[in-house]
Amino acid sequence: MSLSDDSNQSSLHEKRVEKAKNQYKKRSENHQKFMERRENFRKRSEEREEKLYSSDSMKDNVSAQQRREKIRQKRSERDERISELVEEARIREENRLKRMENDKHDSLYTKRVRIGVIAGSFLLIFIVMLELFLPNSLLNKSGIIKGTSVEKAIKKIEEEGLVEEKKENKSKKKAKVVKKKYKDYSNVSEEKILWNLLMKHFNNNKTAVLGVMCNLEAESHMIAANLEDYNNDLWDIEDSEYTDLVNKQEIIKKDFIESRKSGATNGYYNQYEEWVNTDGGYGYGQYTSYVKKRALYRFAEAWFGPGGNGEKYKFNIGDPEMQANYLIYLLESKDYKNMDELLKNAVNIADACYTWLTYYEIPYDPYNDNYYTLAYERAAAADEIEKKCTSVKKKKK
Repeated sequence: MSLSDDSNQSSLHEKRVEKAKNQYKKRSENHQKFMERRENFRKRSEEREEKLYSSDSMKDNVSAQQRREKIRQKRSERDERISELVEEARIREENRLKRMENDKHDSLYTKRVRIGVIAGSFLLIFIVMLELFLPNSLLNKSGIIKGTSVEKAIKKIEEEGLVEEKKENKSKKKAKVVKKKYKDYSNVSEEKILWNLLMKHFNNNKTAVLGVMCNLEAESHMIAANLEDYNNDLWDIEDSEYTDLVNKQEIIKKDFIESRKSGATNGYYNQYEEWVNTDGGYGYGQYTSYVKKRALYRFAEAWFGPGGNGEKYKFNIGDPEMQANYLIYLLESKDYKNMDELLKNAVNIADACYTWLTYYEIPYDPYNDNYYTLAYERAAAADEIEKKCTSVKKKKK
């Protein structure tokens, strides 16, 4: 029995060794392919770099130095802005604490005022009641209060009230109830909506437009109702289902802004008792931060509200046209005015991608080279995006 057991164990061991060798061989082949792709990508980036530095604009060292100086200046301005915001938040917190202390001191005074008002109102009611029921009161002497006249007056008031109620009911029945629907985008591509609005904003500057759209393609595949993939898995929910829950207020405004579905799972409270999001990105730009998502929701409320461009349609947080206009709103705002100018003056598409990455998105850099390689990687999708957005569908005869 022991010899047979030993032979079985040796055969199992040989099979495991063979399986491990095959797995190692596959891994080595995959690694070799990966290294080849990486080498090809490095060569392409070097070629692009040579083209970039061979241009007249990059040969001039003085202009390059000036540009670097401008970038440093913009970063310092951004840091100053951040410090100002932190200081403002600290001052608000101090003022809030002071108001709480003042409210404690004023509470006794307000209680006394309330007691005085209540006592005065009771005294007034008592005086009026005396005047009504005493025979020698001023109201009775003037003949205002008489049984018959009071009854008639009450009946008249009741009749008038009934007539008004009937009129109101008739007007309500006549009023048509208009049910709003979501805007239909089945015959329009989201890429073309973005393309047209960005081309108008950048005065047909394709370099700037493609620089923005290449980054949006990498973030959300240019889908307005796109929820961050991590949260799709975490909450076990599809993009369309999540968007529908937000539109129906089953996920309330606060939970949408704070990237919650149930409980505080996606962030933390800072020292100013404000919620800070760590994931839960949504929309074209995968807006993650509390401030950006709140601005997006407010923009959507104004867009679909009275007087808005989409007032005829039902509220939709994932509406492509609304989100595209929100992107234009961001580019035209004071906070991103400098980035907008740099995009308009970009040397090439990779330069525009780099500007977006450093001034707006600021994502994780897998290559750890200050977004240089990531900018070229994202710019590689420019030709395909332009082809999609400029192609014209032929009408069937």
